[in-house]
Amino acid sequence: ALQIRETRALATFLLECFKDPFVMLNQRLHLDARIGIAAAKATERSPDKILSRAALALSSAMKDPPGSVRTFDAHDAAAAQEKVLLDGELRDALDEDHLFIQYMPIIDLTANTVSGFEALVRWDHPEMGLLTPALFIPMAEESGVITDVGDWVLTRALREFSQICASLPGEQYLAINISAEHLRRKDFEDRVLQHLAQSGLAENRLMLELTESLVIDDFAGSKTVMESLRQRGVRWSIDDFGTGFSALAYLSELPFDELKLDKRFVRALGDSSEIAIPQTLVKAVLSIAASHQARTVAEGIETAQQVEKLKELGCDLGQGYFFAAPMGHSDVADYVRRFNADA
Repeated sequence: ALQIRETRALATFLLECFKDPFVMLNQRLHLDARIGIAAAKATERSPDKILSRAALALSSAMKDPPGSVRTFDAHDAAAAQEKVLLDGELRDALDEDHLFIQYMPIIDLTANTVSGFEALVRWDHPEMGLLTPALFIPMAEESGVITDVGDWVLTRALREFSQICASLPGEQYLAINISAEHLRRKDFEDRVLQHLAQSGLAENRLMLELTESLVIDDFAGSKTVMESLRQRGVRWSIDDFGTGFSALAYLSELPFDELKLDKRFVRALGDSSEIAIPQTLVKAVLSIAASHQARTVAEGIETAQQVEKLKELGCDLGQGYFFAAPMGHSDVADYVRRFNADA
């Protein structure tokens, strides 16, 4: 058996062969290649296991630029196995009601009142405990379960928030994140309107959030859905603005009501050594929002200094642990009453 060093040398030689074009039927074809390598112990006799490891290494190499070589890593195998297990468990979690919604307050920075809440899905895993979306939403997107999760979130959050509104002072709105796969469903609009009708929540109290990159990836489709639902009263927010492509020419054509300033810019506002750049970016976002008669929301606020700086710059709304951590639906009404009383 070849040693890893020799194998990598062979892999490098093979990749060199792909630098020149191949000629087929008088056509010059430029091909890319990546290689995954797995080593076998002398005592191993299972070709399938070795090939499986090589496939995992190749899967990792496919995420790298063309011409990359990856060697099997036991950590990759453990992560892949955990992903498969969690994928199956997530499907069960939907059926067994192991998912739940927490609500993050959105504060009007000028009036110092609660303007709305963002619905955040959580997974109460029976063995691993509380799992945040960052741990399972990417996996759900890859496996296709994300559309089922999205439907579940819409149904549960709208129903709970509609019930909460009966005891809420004011007209708070509910913001819900939408995934690319969910938005692209042909029946997405019908499902949103159906869930709204079943919940009894007014259309103008629902704010659907799309990431900037999602909109740009399918601009025509996103725009059509956004315009149609907006005509019915549903509002739209562009999330994580400023971290992606920021194609202003595209943005000017979209019917959005909010721009959400990414928390990385907000966090830097408290750093005196870097404060000039974030302030300039915040001002630019505020200007873009104002030109569209939209409001701005700052995410990830953690300090009073950030609040004051955002107010000084003219930001409309904010959310973050400075105001409150995400909370269960049973705590929302009490939080609003306490916040208004202290304001």
